[in-house]
Amino acid sequence: MRIDTRVILIALVIFNVVAIGMGEIQRRALIERALSPQTDFRMMANDWSNQQAELLKRTAAELEEIAARVNKIQIQVARTADANTQVQEIYDRVVAMQKTLEASKQSQPAQ
Repeated sequence: MRIDTRVILIALVIFNVVAIGMGEIQRRALIERALSPQTDFRMMANDWSNQQAELLKRTAAELEEIAARVNKIQIQVARTADANTQVQEIYDRVVAMQKTLEASKQSQPAQ
């Protein structure tokens, strides 16, 4: 039995095709292994970014609420200051009236 050169050539071509296919499979596996950590990192970074965006929204809402409370306190303080001023004016008028009354009592002759 003699092996023809054509059979050897066909066998080498088939072997070459199989080797190329195996090399391609190995190349794809290496690329997948290399890209997998990048993909994982990208997903983690995206999750972290979404969490930070949500936290920023909540913080902004809390700051708006605090600002509203501070404005209410400022309004109340301003009203209290106005009320204190009005009370002081009334007190000053009462004291002035008492002095006037005492002065008028002293100027009247005793009966």
